[in-house]
Amino acid sequence: MKATLITSFKDVAPNGDLMEMVVWRVPKPVLPCGHCFKYRLVYVVNG
Repeated sequence: MKATLITSFKDVAPNGDLMEMVVWRVPKPVLPCGHCFKYRLVYVVNG
């Protein structure tokens, strides 16, 4: 079973800051985590 994309969000604020969030559901936990999600969160100031 492949990973399933749960959500993907990217936005640029009026002041130029960048926000991005991506969440995947994976078939089994990726060590050392005990949950079945992989995620990427970023907030870049003056990006």
